[in-house]
Amino acid sequence: MDQLTGRLYEIFALWITLVSILLTTVLLYVMSRYMIGLLPIETRQRKIGHRTLNIIILAFLILSLFFILGRSNGNWVVAMNYTFGFHFFSGSMLMVIHGVVALIYRKRSSGWEQEQLLSGISFTFLPLIVTFPLDLLFFRDHTFKIAYLSFSVFVVYLYFFISRHYFQDFDKPCPEGQIPQHYLDEHGISAREQEIIVLLVEGKTNREIAERLFISENTVKTHVKNIYTKLEVSNRVQLFSLLRGTRSPKVTSSR
Repeated sequence: MDQLTGRLYEIFALWITLVSILLTTVLLYVMSRYMIGLLPIETRQRKIGHRTLNIIILAFLILSLFFILGRSNGNWVVAMNYTFGFHFFSGSMLMVIHGVVALIYRKRSSGWEQEQLLSGISFTFLPLIVTFPLDLLFFRDHTFKIAYLSFSVFVVYLYFFISRHYFQDFDKPCPEGQIPQHYLDEHGISAREQEIIVLLVEGKTNREIAERLFISENTVKTHVKNIYTKLEVSNRVQLFSLLRGTRSPKVTSSR
């Protein structure tokens, strides 16, 4: 009975090892493709990026199988421990590259959504540069690694980003582009500030608003700050919630 249990556990350990290696590889592949698709680059560069990614991921998979299964010498429980202790941890170091690339291309982003996502990727995975040596020093023999917290932070960031994205794109603050004219007039919102509110509702970044209205980005920030003060809100979500709760004639930005 003990021999049967041991054999079953070995089979279970082998199965867990293979599935874990495969899932980690797929996770890195999906996240990397998403990263490449998010970058503000040309189609030719994107194709080169995808081809390079395919080579890197294939090499990662082959090396993972070689080192984990090879070092275990047929002991699948040891292979499972290697997988839990080092495989995902080693794979997560590839995300440092994502953080560096996202930081480089963040300033070239073409919109608020792209800029925010690239910022989130860079701020989430760049700390791995620090956590990696800390894990090697203090958590080398532990299944838990500080680096894993980066993925938790990224998931939370995506949750809040998707929530804001849904609110802007699917739960419009003012149906059919309508903004409460009388409400804005009552609170002393100037014509220029009304134009900026319209562009904020459209999801424009401060830089895009500055380019549209031919003013500096600092001037846009000053107008936005004044808008928040006059309407007693502190961010875009609160502004949109406030506008959604009112009704009025249509206000459009000057083109």
